[in-house]
Amino acid sequence: MRKKTYAVVGNAKISSELELGISVYEFDEETAKMTPVGIFARDFRLGAQFFDRSRNILYAVDEFWSLNGRTGGGGRVAAFVFDPESGNVTMKNEQRTFATNPSYITLDKTGKFLLVSHHCTDRFVTRVVETVDGFAGEVLYDCCVIELFEVLEDGSIGKMLDVYEIKGNDLEGEHSFPHLHCVIADHQRNFFMVCDKGLDKIYSFCIDYENKKLLKASEYHAEPHTDPRYGVFHPEKPVFYSNCEAGPDINILLENEANGELKLIGRTPCLENPEKPYEPSDIVIHPSGKYLYVSIRTKNLISMLEVSDDGTALELKQTVSCEGVNPRGLFVTRDGRFLLTANMQTAAVNGFSIGENGMLSSIGMLAEGGYPGNIQILSFDCGD
Repeated sequence: MRKKTYAVVGNAKISSELELGISVYEFDEETAKMTPVGIFARDFRLGAQFFDRSRNILYAVDEFWSLNGRTGGGGRVAAFVFDPESGNVTMKNEQRTFATNPSYITLDKTGKFLLVSHHCTDRFVTRVVETVDGFAGEVLYDCCVIELFEVLEDGSIGKMLDVYEIKGNDLEGEHSFPHLHCVIADHQRNFFMVCDKGLDKIYSFCIDYENKKLLKASEYHAEPHTDPRYGVFHPEKPVFYSNCEAGPDINILLENEANGELKLIGRTPCLENPEKPYEPSDIVIHPSGKYLYVSIRTKNLISMLEVSDDGTALELKQTVSCEGVNPRGLFVTRDGRFLLTANMQTAAVNGFSIGENGMLSSIGMLAEGGYPGNIQILSFDCGD
């Protein structure tokens, strides 16, 4: 039985008109060397990806606000077939999301439903409308939503089943905009955490499987103006760790396994002597559950925090250069030996070996080109 392993890199610079797409590399699990296979779906601004190992289907979002060159129309999601033998990627089908900037995508534990979050924009339009009393001004804002799609037996994305809208707030004459940056699945307990960097909240959702609806289970109010961005679950404990784009702290949240409610049990800075701007970007956890890694974009750093045995406490242990500029995405290999960082502005993927104590040591640039924003490593057992 032969084993083939690939690094799949999503090129994600939203404002670019250049060809972006999915960059695929052969990945050497012993050295982390990356050898180019090809670039696919070049018209995609691939903001996030999720791989279904049972069907060899890669799900991805096109993080944009105008569809296929038109003005407006929102983003789209797509299912791609991944060929384990060649590493080639071919589109199976796509669906429009109608909302702007789809930001994250995840599959539920049954493999029958996809959840898609939207970052949306701060754009608005003012219309003149006729009322019973004459004419008035009406302001319309981007519709910021979580969407539920069905997944067909062959892995194709089916119809949209439900839409849950998060509305902004009008306070003292100003409008606050929701920005849903991620939807993270807790497959052990069937809850999904959504970080809203616009309203400083983290929501938990579940799926009503009988009625094929999204239900909001609870919401946690983070510190004002901290902008919760991404999050990750402990691999064994009901603990959720969330970074904040406008704050240096990692929120440590205990999940109620019965109703999905989140309770803050601690905060730990991911930088020593932090100074604004912070802009933490991605957050990932080691397969052992012992180490947490956070990328900090404006400072071009990666921090390693040690996780307590029960998962409820963190301690900052190391901060290193990301070896580039704008470390948007991180990935830890399944064997826990390497950490990869997508340095978007320097158009490179850099690598680090992970020591037995979780410490990082640079192994240099692994790949160059595109606007790498997210990474995952896929391994397959192929025929003789």
